[in-house]
This record gives sequence, structure tokens and C-alpha cells, in this order.
Amino acid sequence: MGGVRYFFVCHKYVNKISKKKIKIAGNFIFFRLNYAARNI
Repeated sequence: MGGVRYFFVCHKYVNKISKKKIKIAGNFIFFRLNYAARNI
């Protein structure tokens, strides 16, 4: 039972990190698009 709980906690933690990474990547892409649009 402890292993299942540990896995669940890890999964939740990884989900949190990947969501943060996706948000950062999204912001970066948005910034690059804005930058490109200004340079045209």
C-alpha cells in the first residue's frame, strides 16, 4: 500500500512540474512570436 501512495505522490509532483514547464515554454513561444511580429 505504501508503494502505491508513494507513486501517487510522485505522479502528482511530476504533473505539477510538467505543467510549470509547459507554462514556461508557452510564455517563451509567445514572447518569440511577439518579438518576431515587432521586427517585421
